[in-house]
Amino acid sequence: MPLCCTPCTLRLPKLQRYQHGYAAFYGKKIGVDRSARICVEDSGSSSLILISQFSKFFTKHCYSSILKLLNSIKMVEKNLGRPFDASLIKHINLNVPAINTRVRYIIEKANSITECNRVAWLIKAVTCIDLTTLGGDDTFASVERLTKKAVKPIVLPFEWEGSLSTAAVCVYPARVADVVQTLKNLNATGKVNVASVATGFPSGQYPLQTRMDEISLAVSNGATEIDIVINRTLALTHQWEKLYNEIKLMKQACGKAKMKTILATGELFDLKDVYRASIIAAMAGSDFIKTSTGKETVNATLPVGIVMCRAIRDYHNLTGYKVGFKPAGGIKTWGEALQWLVLIKEELSDVWLHNSLFRIGASSVLGDITSEINRSLDEVKEAEVPTLYEHENFDDSDK
Repeated sequence: MPLCCTPCTLRLPKLQRYQHGYAAFYGKKIGVDRSARICVEDSGSSSLILISQFSKFFTKHCYSSILKLLNSIKMVEKNLGRPFDASLIKHINLNVPAINTRVRYIIEKANSITECNRVAWLIKAVTCIDLTTLGGDDTFASVERLTKKAVKPIVLPFEWEGSLSTAAVCVYPARVADVVQTLKNLNATGKVNVASVATGFPSGQYPLQTRMDEISLAVSNGATEIDIVINRTLALTHQWEKLYNEIKLMKQACGKAKMKTILATGELFDLKDVYRASIIAAMAGSDFIKTSTGKETVNATLPVGIVMCRAIRDYHNLTGYKVGFKPAGGIKTWGEALQWLVLIKEELSDVWLHNSLFRIGASSVLGDITSEINRSLDEVKEAEVPTLYEHENFDDSDK
């Protein structure tokens, strides 16, 4: 059951007890789910609000207590995770020929987007980029330049409503403070997310405590997002519960920072293991799952993307939690960026076409996107900027 995304407050002027512990009010109902969490369900839109853990709520609390709690409701939009469940990854059926057919369809769909529509798609792509520098020669000056580019990535020859910046700047933990300081100097704090790789990036072959300490360091320096990398050995040897436990500990170390879990799919080889690792990462509370570190021989590929998105969709159908998706590594052209946007739209829906749920990990694609936007605009100078698809509403606020 999908979760609502906008904070709000609900009031219960009237409460009616039901046999199974539900109460109805203005077409809505409240109750206790199997995890003893208080829920409010909108029967019209099938939206679900998780209020809090509260066992035997209706038998122990009176009407006034219910009102008091409901008056402070906030919608849950993040993945809260769930207990490890091996049955979710036990029997995996993947139709590889069908996946390859789907890849061809996505490429054809992306190639069919005309110049005028293409501008809107590419602007959307810009807002979803995690502008990244992970070089051994990174300095304050180079990080400062990248951060300024993230805050103002492109100058458009027409008015654009709202903020136009990349989603985040992603750096090593030692450079997080540089991004934070630059954003402060630009009066742009909060405009761009501060992301940091961690946990022994890119190999993940470090002691667990060292990896945890690295997360804590990045968060204390001001990182609002942490891109962790899994220990591929655990995935390759199918130690799924141990992998789940490690990711869960890393999520706890992230605190309020969002966690993107890198699966390094180019080193997993088997698409079934990609699916399993995706479900495990989601169960452990990951806010995003990410294809690659960008350092593997094989990075983000469309077949892998489809499998990971199917895992996200299955997890969402099971729990109601939305997990984000981030392809990274090897995305260098505007055409490749378009393919990933189309993949998200076709596999997960328009709801995921927002940087709260979709990111592109890249360092060089922005220049190619900018060049194509300018070229396309030259060809359609008198055309209006359209929507994502010609007859669909392009709502940048949709989460």
